[in-house]
Amino acid sequence: MKPQGIIVIALVGLLLAAVLIVVGMTGDESKNLSNEEFIAQLRVSGNTGDVPGFVPGRAPTIDGQENMAAKIEVEANVYDLGLIASDTIAHGQLKVYNRGKVPLKISGIDTQCPCTMGFLPKEIEPGGEAIMEITVDPNLMQGFYSEKFLTIKSNDPVNRHFRVKVRASVSPEIAIEPNVLNFGIVEVGDTPERFIRIRQLADDDFTISYIESRGSEDKSFIVGHREVPEEDWAHPGKREYDVSVAVSPTASPGEHAIGLYVYTDSYKRLKSFGIRVEMTVQ
Repeated sequence: MKPQGIIVIALVGLLLAAVLIVVGMTGDESKNLSNEEFIAQLRVSGNTGDVPGFVPGRAPTIDGQENMAAKIEVEANVYDLGLIASDTIAHGQLKVYNRGKVPLKISGIDTQCPCTMGFLPKEIEPGGEAIMEITVDPNLMQGFYSEKFLTIKSNDPVNRHFRVKVRASVSPEIAIEPNVLNFGIVEVGDTPERFIRIRQLADDDFTISYIESRGSEDKSFIVGHREVPEEDWAHPGKREYDVSVAVSPTASPGEHAIGLYVYTDSYKRLKSFGIRVEMTVQ
């Protein structure tokens, strides 16, 4: 080979070696770059392209949209109607908001009891609000107090089932004193007796049909009732009863509790009501 050819080959070899050294240094430097510096280089070089919603350090969102969902918010998680009439359906209202960016679609409102119902439009626009109509029917309630949940079902991905507690107290037709009878601690074999006074409050005449006890299977209590003489009534024309509860001599050691269910035909709404009786025998 001629000397000129050898010189050309040597020069080419030196050039390739220099290129490899430079490339290796550049690769090492890129490894030492932070995420932010690397992304900044990509932005300069245009390698990120025109990706909508691209944010350094985070994956791009679909179509550049963030939090594109309905978001339900209710004026209050607990709604108390207070004291309501015993013969009329009570009405209340709660504001329901859509804090999201797409329509809030209401698929239904579930209830724990037909006595408590909720009604809403089927859709609330983004940033909009609607009124949830609430009704409580005392004729479908048991007793004088109600606490039920309404569950709003929607397309909110976080709160698909949003619960609102609805409370109401019914203006009572009768008074019960005490409404819970607690004997406390009773010695084995003792037979103390206590009384529960039931007073008529409504104008309609009140009578007791019968009383049923539920709970203690060992018959730890003996229950009876009698009408209070008219001269002892607290209010003229308002009938009163005494319910007697005595501890049975056969009551076994331990905790005992029963429910006394008083039945009456006097009122359309109030067919029965309960009174709790409890004690500990030792």
